[in-house]
Amino acid sequence: MNFVKVVIRSRVIDYLRKEKKNEEMASLDSMEESGVQFQDESRQSENVLAIEIEEWKSTIEDFDISLEQLIEESPKHKDSRERAIHISEKSSKHKPITIPLFEKKRLPIKLTATYNNVSVKVIKGNKVFITSTIIIFKNGLASLIDWIKRG
Repeated sequence: MNFVKVVIRSRVIDYLRKEKKNEEMASLDSMEESGVQFQDESRQSENVLAIEIEEWKSTIEDFDISLEQLIEESPKHKDSRERAIHISEKSSKHKPITIPLFEKKRLPIKLTATYNNVSVKVIKGNKVFITSTIIIFKNGLASLIDWIKRG
C-alpha cells in the first residue's frame, strides 16, 4: 500500500510540474507575440567582459606584465589569492600608492606593505598579481572585479 501511495504522489507531482511549465511557456510565448523582446544577457556580459579584458591587457602591458607572467606568478593557494585581492582593492583606493604606481609603472612595495600591515615579503611575492589587480580596481572594470571576487 505504501508503494502505491508513493507512485501516485510522484505522478501527481510530475503532472503539476509539467502543467506549471506549460503555463510559463505559454506566458512567455504570448509576451513575445505582443512584441516583448528578450535579450541574451549572458552574451552581452561576455562582450563587456571581453572589452574589459582587452583594456586591462593593454594597460598591464604598459607595466611590462604579460598574461603568461601573470599566470606564472599568481598566488596558487586560495587564502594567498584572497589576501592579495584584498591588498589590491584596499591599495587601489589609496592615492599615495596609485599615483606612483601609474606614474613610474612600479608598485611602491614598502609603502604598500606598510599601508596593508603585511610584510614586504608578501608584497614582493605577489607583486605582479597585486599590480595587475590594482589596475582592475582602479580602472573600475566591473565585470573583471566581479570575476576576480568570485574566484
